[in-house]
Amino acid sequence: MNVLNVNLSIDLKTDGGTAERTYQMSRALAHQELKCTVLTHRIGLYAQRLEAVRPANLVALDYLWLRFNVPRGAGEKFDSW
Repeated sequence: MNVLNVNLSIDLKTDGGTAERTYQMSRALAHQELKCTVLTHRIGLYAQRLEAVRPANLVALDYLWLRFNVPRGAGEKFDSW
């Protein structure tokens, strides 16, 4: 089964509780042999957090417009997962 978790950020300082729940749930599902991917924005990510989400996959998008939280690539088709 494929699972896609979508959250604005997985940075605890920026997004708090929802970021931590997304992080923990994604790791737990991936450890259960499910294909789990987290889709988020790149702002606030750092290398330690990126590695810690493993074995889940992480897709982090850059912002097109920071003010309105529009990710770069919005409107394009994502076939990666």
